[in-house]
Amino acid sequence: MVVTPLDRKYYGIYKCKASNIHGTAEHEIQLREAHTPSEILQAKLEVITATTITFSFIGPKNDGGLPTRAYAVQYKEERKSWDEAMKTTWPVDSPYILEGLKPQTSYNFRFAAKNDVGFGEWSADEQHTMPKRSNPEEPRILSGVSLIDFGGPEGGIVMSPYVDRYELRWKIPADNGEPIDKYDIKFCPAKNTTIGWKESDKCDTIELKSHDHTAHELRNLQANTHYKIELRAHNGIGYSTPGQIIVKTARVLPFSKNVYYSFPFFCQKQNVFVVQLL
Repeated sequence: MVVTPLDRKYYGIYKCKASNIHGTAEHEIQLREAHTPSEILQAKLEVITATTITFSFIGPKNDGGLPTRAYAVQYKEERKSWDEAMKTTWPVDSPYILEGLKPQTSYNFRFAAKNDVGFGEWSADEQHTMPKRSNPEEPRILSGVSLIDFGGPEGGIVMSPYVDRYELRWKIPADNGEPIDKYDIKFCPAKNTTIGWKESDKCDTIELKSHDHTAHELRNLQANTHYKIELRAHNGIGYSTPGQIIVKTARVLPFSKNVYYSFPFFCQKQNVFVVQLL
């Protein structure tokens, strides 16, 4: 059955009834009128680089009777008309990052919310000027929450499952208007002191001559050792501030008085290995 609400009297509760020789069943369905959302209450500029803006939103006061599904921004350079504007849409709860903007350029922005009926009205215009070209943003190191021991004396330290290596992974940072041409990785054995982590003088540095690297495996590390790792991105203007992480390598596991095994152990549902000591 299709109900076309030509008048408000069509909105209400409909009862669906089915019967057979065994009995009767009923199901009620409520038909309500929904609208597009009202204007969003606020769009906040959380992070601004030379070429990107990260937004957060306070949603519409009236969602139109349906959940908000997406937010949109329409934007244009200051001297252009809205007929030349560009538009980006993000699903709710996704990162609201607008990319590809021009450094030192003024833009006009307006925002709207969307539900299953459609987009609501655009908000009032906002104007912002992008910063000038500069060093890259700090690289964000991806540690993997499952590897972090948040309890006990090692709280907040990333625990490597290996005794002699660690795979460093990161998210490519904003280049701030100048392409990233390389990454530098510095890693040093370190000890925790009352004034913070103190590096030893036995540091190593690796240079990665490419902008699209997002991972690198650090090898020949010492077992059961803390390492302070710093990652810098570089472009034609200079280096970023370093992303930092503290990693602890696994201990060598003794199975006899004279033999040591330096490999990690993994238990899988399909393959379980048992070592019996005699």
